[in-house]
Parts: sequence; C-alpha cells; structure tokens
Amino acid sequence: MEVPPATPTSLPSSAGWLSKRLLDDAENPFPIELIQRCEEKLVHNEGFACEQDFVYLPENEFTGEYLTQIGILGKGLHIRLRRLHRELQTEYSHSAAKRPRTM
Repeated sequence: MEVPPATPTSLPSSAGWLSKRLLDDAENPFPIELIQRCEEKLVHNEGFACEQDFVYLPENEFTGEYLTQIGILGKGLHIRLRRLHRELQTEYSHSAAKRPRTM
C-alpha cells in the first residue's frame, strides 16, 4: 500500500503577504495547499510581490477569467481572491485618505 505525500498543515515562515492574508481569515479556513497555489500563481508568477501592487490592479481586470488563465481554478478560490482584492482596495483607499497631503 502506497502512502500519499503528507499535506502541509502550516505555512513556512517565508510565506508571503498573500498566504498570510488568506490564512488570517479564521472564520473561513482556507486549505494550505490552495493558499500555496494562489501564492505561487499571483506572487511568484504574476509578480504581485506586495499588497500595494495587487491593489493597483483594476477590479475590472481581476476577473474569474484572468484567474483561470493564470491557473487558479475553482469558483470558491475566485470568489475569495476577488473579495480579498476588493477589501484591500477599500483598506488602502481609506489609509490613503487619512494621510496628510504634502506639497
């Protein structure tokens, strides 16, 4: 009988911003292997090295079609990632509004 490879139960300490954001959603736990896939596709392959870069991607370009095209499959993943994108856009727009203007 062949033993399947172990599924990771936690993220490595080197996990990036996207993995940490997806893992922080305690009310809706996200499987580690799916978090790692999203990190690989969006951060490593697509170059969204920080939240700020991710936020600047227009919402009308961050679609299910785009996610499927880069290899992120599954409606649930699409919904979660698009929701995170909107939440971060809101978070960053509020923090930008609170910063004093410099001349």
